[in-house]
Amino acid sequence: MISNKLTDVMPEDLVKQIEQSSDRSMEQALLTLNSIKGKRKEYELNSDAKKIALLNVAQFTLISQMDFGVILKRYFHADLSWELNFNSRVFALTLYEFMNGITSLMNKEFHEAISSMIKTKQEDETFQKILYDLREFRKTNEKTIKYIRHNVIAHKDSDAKFQLEIIESINHGELMQLNLQIFQLISKFHAFLSDISFLRNTPSL
Repeated sequence: MISNKLTDVMPEDLVKQIEQSSDRSMEQALLTLNSIKGKRKEYELNSDAKKIALLNVAQFTLISQMDFGVILKRYFHADLSWELNFNSRVFALTLYEFMNGITSLMNKEFHEAISSMIKTKQEDETFQKILYDLREFRKTNEKTIKYIRHNVIAHKDSDAKFQLEIIESINHGELMQLNLQIFQLISKFHAFLSDISFLRNTPSL
């Protein structure tokens, strides 16, 4: 039997706590996005490639954070088995695109911008730990996410029977946990960027 409530795999009080935290983070992320717009326009006028690269990563992660927050809330309130099936497939698609996008965006200019702003050994260790966690998260989960994404959401196998077999085999509890993990990882990443860079005056996450 398919579980169609997050409370089936997590205590209800923990679900409420996560949902409240997610709502606060999404509100703050939206405020930060709006604040960054002006800074990005300023650096684009000055053709500051390094700071533009850093801002692009910050905006990309914030957009993704809000997307993952919405998907997480839909997990909480899914009432129908097919609604849960669809939500898990949308999550797989969104996560796959995030994992590939963030890797390409953290380019030479981004790393040069970060390197120029890191002042202490602790800051460097924090940054390296974030990069490590993102790499490990991708390495551990990419195969599963890619399989779902390639066969039943971004692209759909022409054999409907095969599609249905994949959909019915999805471990929704596992994907819910991944949703929460990536949401928290992105929050830590942006908090770090805000702390060490010229983003520190934007609303804190």
